[in-house]
This record gives sequence, structure tokens and C-alpha cells, in this order.
Amino acid sequence: MQIAPFRWREGVPSWDVLRLDLLHPIVSGNKPFKLQPFLSRAREEGRTGVLTFGGPFSNHIHATAFAAAQAGIRSMGIIRGEKAATLSPTLRDAEEWGMHLMYMERESYRLHRRLSVTELQARYTDWLPIPEGGFSAEGALGAMGMLVGVPTQSYDRIVCACGTGTMAAGLRMAAAPDTIVTGIPVLKGHYGLAADILSLIPEKALTGKLNIIEGYEFGGYARKTEELLNFMRRFHNASSIPTDFVYTAKLMYAIDDLFRNGSFGSDERVLAIHSGGLQGNRSLPKHMLPFS
Repeated sequence: MQIAPFRWREGVPSWDVLRLDLLHPIVSGNKPFKLQPFLSRAREEGRTGVLTFGGPFSNHIHATAFAAAQAGIRSMGIIRGEKAATLSPTLRDAEEWGMHLMYMERESYRLHRRLSVTELQARYTDWLPIPEGGFSAEGALGAMGMLVGVPTQSYDRIVCACGTGTMAAGLRMAAAPDTIVTGIPVLKGHYGLAADILSLIPEKALTGKLNIIEGYEFGGYARKTEELLNFMRRFHNASSIPTDFVYTAKLMYAIDDLFRNGSFGSDERVLAIHSGGLQGNRSLPKHMLPFS
């Protein structure tokens, strides 16, 4: 794994970026870490395959389809919404890699954690379910692997974007006790995020501080503004680091703003986690970004 130190503009302290986006051209970022425990378990238990959930541009669906195919395991994706006349690039890839796609009406999908998972498990008893985003104690344990070999004691703070919070839970368990783990939510109004993260961490493994800083959702999950897109362009021009508008652009924007407004101290040593997800930019018009 590569740690890239840089100072991207005057007046803002430098910070380091853990370039997990460089791990693999398809299964990059946090995905191989969160998926590994489930794929290993499916193989060990002789399951028919793995079953998981996501939207039409889901990084999780994309990575699961490829990783399962590489592991020789069948996969099924429950997709939010009706099947479109033209599949997204994400779903085309997933089908090409052998994932069987099923579509679920949005309201039913919204309730899937309480109802639909149970119903699907009853129907597909030989399939191992993977919660959306890997949200589980297993996924969090897998996410700990992101910091193997990283000198976390050298940083005052590790900062990551948060969807389900699974990655943040793994980072908190793996980081040095004196290193603060800060989560930047990308879902608007996810008020139970901190509690969700803590629910994945055994009490004895919670050895350091975790905090959540809201206000950088740019309208909500997978929403964007021209301000965010302009930031992505400027950030790439200065650092050569590509970001995605769902997660990592919001993360980098937040770090920049938190340094500028004094919420992060000018002498703080910060490590940002680049959690991949660049394929999600394919939902944008071509040439909107200089690196897509």
C-alpha cells in the first residue's frame, strides 16, 4: 500500500493519503478487506454462493461480483429499483462476471435490513448473505486489514468517508489508541451513524477515540454540486489523486475545510483513507472530470 504525502495548496497544512485505490484495478479501496471474511466463509461452509445488496452504480455490487468470480463463488445481487432499459456500466460488468441480478422496489429495498433479508434467507438458505457495504462485525474485522503495516502511531488523526460505517469500525479497532479516528458521513441525516459504528466494535477493542463530523454530504448520498466537482478537478490537478463524488471527494473537501476553519490543528498529522470507488464516476457524463 502506498502512502502519498502532499501539500495541495497554500495556507492548508499537508496531509497523507493511504492510496487503497491503487490496490487493484477493479476490487480496490476498502472492498477486498470487507469482502474477504465473507468469501472465505462461503467457501469453508460450502455455500451455493453469496447474496448482497446495492444500487445500480454500487461499488459494493461491482466489487462483490468480481471478487466472487475470481474466488470461484457464485453471486447474486439484489438491486435497488426497477430494471432500467439500459443497464448501468456497473451492472453490465456485474452480469458479465456472472452475478445474477434481481430487482427490488425502492420502498421494499429501504426496509431490507428488517424484512427482505429474512425473506431472502428463507428462500435462498444455501446462499451466504453479505449486508450492504459489508455492515457487520465480520466486515469490520476485515476492514482492520487496511492498516496492516501502516504506522498509525505516527498520526494524530485518521479520517475516512462513512457510508454504513463498517470501515470506520475496522479503522478504530486497528489504529493506535492515541490516534483519533474521524468519520465524514456521506449520507445526510444519518444520525445513528456513531451508534452503528460502535455496535460493530467489541467493548474490549474500543481503545481509542472515535468522532463523526457532519456537514459535508453535499445534499445527500451520491449527490453532488458544481462546487464539489470543481474541487475534484482542482484537487486532482494539484495532487494527481483521483477521487469519486460519492465518498472520497467529500472526504478530501472536508479535511481541507476542517484545516482551514481551525477544527483540525495546523500541526495535526492526518492520514486520509482513499477507499477507492472510482468506478462510480461512470454515472457522470464523459469528460466531466479530467481523470474519468
